[in-house]
Amino acid sequence: MKPSTIQAPDGSALAREIHGRPGIGVSAHVLQGRGLRILRMRVDQSALILVDRGLKTVKPARGSGVRARPGQALLLSGQQTVDFTNDVAEGEHYEARWLVFDNALLDDAFYRETAARIASVDAPLAPVRLLARVRTGLADAFQRGRQALPPIPHCPTRSHASVCWR
Repeated sequence: MKPSTIQAPDGSALAREIHGRPGIGVSAHVLQGRGLRILRMRVDQSALILVDRGLKTVKPARGSGVRARPGQALLLSGQQTVDFTNDVAEGEHYEARWLVFDNALLDDAFYRETAARIASVDAPLAPVRLLARVRTGLADAFQRGRQALPPIPHCPTRSHASVCWR
């Protein structure tokens, strides 16, 4: 399912849309007209990032960088420092959708017990993981998250560096 284009207040197609609720998380949709590099950003909450256009590379302070192409997703563990790079070809746009999970949700005892039962004890989890194929149901979750969570009214729509979900 291809997301609809979001519009900035001035009518341009470069914007962000952020919806969230404390104790649950945030759904975000980001459009950029050029590449972006953010170095040494602290990420406190786990996130799932679906790339729709362009390339996204996430390089954790410890471990190898991971790159996602359109239709792929990155699973990012919280409580770490990373470098983000969004690349686009000349004249193209970068577009990605995010689901950011509140730590209170992930620290739930039932969730942790269930996750521990299905996790492989032989393979430690990397700080950033690539989901090379994103099934339709998972891609649809980004739109359902947007619809289920209320918009965050105080978040700027044009700034690429604001953090509004705290």
